[in-house]
Amino acid sequence: MNNDAPQTSHSGMHLIDGAWVASLGTKTIEVVDPRTERAVGTVPAGTDADVDRAVVAARGAFGSYRMSSVEDRLALLDAVIDEYRRRSDDLVDAVVTEIGAPRAFAAAARSILRFEDRFSLVMRPPRASSLRTAFEMCRESAWFPS
Repeated sequence: MNNDAPQTSHSGMHLIDGAWVASLGTKTIEVVDPRTERAVGTVPAGTDADVDRAVVAARGAFGSYRMSSVEDRLALLDAVIDEYRRRSDDLVDAVVTEIGAPRAFAAAARSILRFEDRFSLVMRPPRASSLRTAFEMCRESAWFPS
């Protein structure tokens, strides 16, 4: 394994219901850096039972989420965007390691995609008084290329 690969304290675990939990299986999938063809880590293969746990958790979360206010939902999405921005360098590192993209390409793609800005435009369009206005603003943005 490549000792330079990022290590996490969640190796061999799945994120289910907001917590890192061990897989119910023992099989793993090797993650290979296509640039070097060297293993850089492993991830749990997961089992049908792991999927069932995740589905039960998702259904449970939806029950409370569907009752949340628009403001609470937007606050949650804002938190996701903030975390994306905070960890954007980590995402570039993952793209470089996991799919072999050159660092400059991965960083440029992050800058070009800037999904968080597009998402903010759709969710909080400035002076959008109607869905039609928000849609028109999106069509005029870089999100919808000509």
